[in-house]
Amino acid sequence: MIKLALLSGLLILDKYAIGIFGLSQPIGAGLIFGLAFGRLSECIILGAYLQLIYLALLPVGRYIPPDGELGGITGLAIHILYPQFPLIVPFFFAVITSIFSGYTDTIFRQFNNLLYRKGIQAAAQEQITTVINLHLLGLPVAFSRGFITVLLLLLCAG
Repeated sequence: MIKLALLSGLLILDKYAIGIFGLSQPIGAGLIFGLAFGRLSECIILGAYLQLIYLALLPVGRYIPPDGELGGITGLAIHILYPQFPLIVPFFFAVITSIFSGYTDTIFRQFNNLLYRKGIQAAAQEQITTVINLHLLGLPVAFSRGFITVLLLLLCAG
């Protein structure tokens, strides 16, 4: 369970803190979960189905859609930990997580905006160490968002 939550936290960094390579998308996460836990074909298929759910939800303008990445990761993690559950259970948790995470994404963005503004002020005063520390603070915040969400939902699903 902890391995799943750790992997989930690392994957969600792809969306928020370390580039945007698509590894946090449900199809990419399905590949990684499948390789990590020896269930490649079923995780890719589940990831593809979850990807289709979130395909049309684009963040246009100020609209913040449900968080399909964290939802997909949660659904995959639940399927890995509880393969005996019917597939509707991972889908249910994926959709609920994505809706909840869409709301927390707003809070996360406000926090990042605060860090950004402090970083701009520090850069104007040539406080490079402060700028680097503020930038690096985003890593544990993004990781813990994914880790804690998935760990709590894995415990709830069991």
